[in-house]
Amino acid sequence: MDLGVKIKKYYQEAELYNEQGLLTEALEKYKAVEALIKSTSNIRNRQGLLKQVAARIDEAAKKL
Repeated sequence: MDLGVKIKKYYQEAELYNEQGLLTEALEKYKAVEALIKSTSNIRNRQGLLKQVAARIDEAAKKL
């Protein structure tokens, strides 16, 4: 599976879990997205994506 597709899929899953109140699962998916982004340096807008995911991780962690 293409890395970009995988990142989008995991992010969408995390958003869905978050909307449903499954915060632990959402947090796991957000962290998986963060790890995928960090593992690859040739992602367009990498820093912006990392900031967005970090904000989502903080938000989900505060709700727990």
